[in-house]
Amino acid sequence: VVASVTLNYKRPIEYPASVFVELFTEKLGNSSVVIGHRIVGEDGTLHCDGHVVAVWVDRRSGKPVPLPAGVRRASELLLA
Repeated sequence: VVASVTLNYKRPIEYPASVFVELFTEKLGNSSVVIGHRIVGEDGTLHCDGHVVAVWVDRRSGKPVPLPAGVRRASELLLA
């Protein structure tokens, strides 16, 4: 479940442009992960940044459950 999304616009992206989208783990909880993101121009200009909070939830009960092992491993590799 996407619990929260934040996006901070810094500068417009002029067309045509080459940009890089960076994703990284900001925080790793028992049942949630905070994924940071940035869009950076080829010249290093920061166009936007922010984060997404994702919570793993049991579909039947609606209650948070531990992150799946594969998600936890992948998130640990991207810890900032």
